[in-house]
Amino acid sequence: MRFGKRAKAERATRQAAEAGDPQAMYDLAKALLSSRSTTAEADAWCRRAADSGHVEAMNSLGLTLHARGELAEAETWFRKAAAHGHVEAMHNVPLLLQLRGEFAEAKSWFRRAAANDHPRAMYNLGVLLRDEGSTEAQTWFRRAADRGNVDAMFNLGALLFDRGDYAQAEVWLQKAADNGDADAKHNLGVVRMAQLDNMQVIDLRHVRPDEG
Repeated sequence: MRFGKRAKAERATRQAAEAGDPQAMYDLAKALLSSRSTTAEADAWCRRAADSGHVEAMNSLGLTLHARGELAEAETWFRKAAAHGHVEAMHNVPLLLQLRGEFAEAKSWFRRAAANDHPRAMYNLGVLLRDEGSTEAQTWFRRAADRGNVDAMFNLGALLFDRGDYAQAEVWLQKAADNGDADAKHNLGVVRMAQLDNMQVIDLRHVRPDEG
């Protein structure tokens, strides 16, 4: 019975798609993708939806092309979706730019996506800034970490450790470890040893022999 209802719904969606409704085209593509072993028809309807101006379909088509290794056309569709305000597409464009070593433009796109509250873009922007030696990296790692990005938690902890802020490094590595990051669990031991060594140095400075 449930299958019959699904088939009826698909027929209605197909009729609307064939009548030129972009949303129906995209909905039909998704329905076909979930219920068929072949993706050819689903891809065709997704492309029709994208050609008809459906922004989500543009990004989805870009993802499909990316998976096939057709990166140039994928980028075209990501850029079209991004131009219509699609935040995930804004993040997808710079991922392709990085593959070509175009880091300046990639950074600009990551900023656009980050400004639209995309945590992964915040993290990736932080990585580029860190690699440039910019102190702004910490800001973006923290923003991404505050939004639950585990990689950002780990990298923020590592950055703070390198700057000698062992207490805050431990806080963020612990958060990353609590979210399943195995490297963070390992590095927590390193941070705690560093804190212990630092405390020992402080103690030694307080028990210098009397001068005179």
